[in-house]
Amino acid sequence: MEKLNKIKLISIGLLAITAFLPFVVLCMYNHPSVDDICYVQRAMEYGFWEHQYLRYMEWTGRFTSTFLISSYATLSSEFLGYRLLPLVFMGLLAWGLFYFFKSWFGSRLTDRMAGLMTVILLICFLYGMPEIVQSVYWMTGFVTYQLPIVLLLFLLGYILRKKPPLSLGLPLFLSGVACVFIGGANETTLLFLLIILFFLLGIWRVEYGQWNGFVVCLFFLTGMVALVVLLAPGNVVRGDGFALKHQLGFSILEALKTSVWFAKNKFLETPIPLLLLLYWPFANQLAETRRIQRNLSPVYTMVVSGLLYYSTFFPSYWSLGGPPPTRVLNLSYFLLLVSGLLSLQTILDYFQFKNASKWSIPNWGILTISALFIVFYLVKPNNITTAYQDWLSGSASEYQKEVQHRNTLIKSCPIELCRLPAYKNRPSTIYFDDITENTEDWRNKCYAPVYGKKKVRWQ
Repeated sequence: MEKLNKIKLISIGLLAITAFLPFVVLCMYNHPSVDDICYVQRAMEYGFWEHQYLRYMEWTGRFTSTFLISSYATLSSEFLGYRLLPLVFMGLLAWGLFYFFKSWFGSRLTDRMAGLMTVILLICFLYGMPEIVQSVYWMTGFVTYQLPIVLLLFLLGYILRKKPPLSLGLPLFLSGVACVFIGGANETTLLFLLIILFFLLGIWRVEYGQWNGFVVCLFFLTGMVALVVLLAPGNVVRGDGFALKHQLGFSILEALKTSVWFAKNKFLETPIPLLLLLYWPFANQLAETRRIQRNLSPVYTMVVSGLLYYSTFFPSYWSLGGPPPTRVLNLSYFLLLVSGLLSLQTILDYFQFKNASKWSIPNWGILTISALFIVFYLVKPNNITTAYQDWLSGSASEYQKEVQHRNTLIKSCPIELCRLPAYKNRPSTIYFDDITENTEDWRNKCYAPVYGKKKVRWQ
């Protein structure tokens, strides 16, 4: 048995190295997109604090993500360390998941098991993410949407680890700072946080028979952050021209239709079934040593998970009258993965609590079905094979040469109008956006002054 366990660990380790390797290598070829460069241009033109004010008044209420991105762009206008940012993010996400799983399951989950759950979930996430560049390699995207999720994992992990009464000193202050960043980063994670804190209050009331003052403070603080974000004048400006915005019935129905469609497609096209299948035997073992004595109803967990998942779709339909961008859909997919594991665990915990018979699957059945799933997923186009293609075909290295060549050309081209070659190589894993042939395009107007030019365009 011990030899078999070692073989399993080695197999998972090799699978993890194979899955993560191309994404690590591609970091060497990562460069800022034109949207990142815009933050440098605006800071140069208006000054740091004036840019914060104008952004809030004229474009968006997402004050914390604007602050962080502007800070990096201002302090490092040459984008030093940009290639390391995806590695930092992926490392923080892995750490956050590990910490959250350990907090959710408590002492019944070993470090090894928490590590395996984290690795397998990250592989599934990288495999099926709708568009990986917008959440991993594009700085503006991952600071706005993915970094708040990492902070949310740590915040929930901390709250779950503590029993009443929680300290209202430094821990509350740091947790409050986390809530301000999570809520102020974007409307989707703001809604996440409000839903989670609201239901956490209910869970603590059921489990401990009292209100959690710590969570109450965080809930009201997040409510104030919501007012700052949602009442920003820039939201009105940004929403101009969208005829279907702020139509409640339309937003509720369309968000529901899109969320069901997305969940169905992701369940059929990505390793979600395989993830649940591989997790099943471990879930049965964990159910025998559940942490919560007053066992949580699976309906409660599934309702919260469903609301969180739905909340990734509704804000876009409400504010802009259309479906969410792919960087938000990346969050939707991440929630499907995490909530799938937790919902399965809660169901098995519930039946164990009721002394019902366990739903078990024989090991030979799991191995057979898993082998079929793996073969099926390997032959389907996915982010991992695409990353290998971008790396091994030379597309990423050629793209880097083109970036370096353009940076050389822009130093010697005319100030009045600089004509630059369009990129021929655009590796989809790391390439996001660029200037156009139109000198009046917002991207071109951002790009030009950063390099000391009045106008730029493609040749």
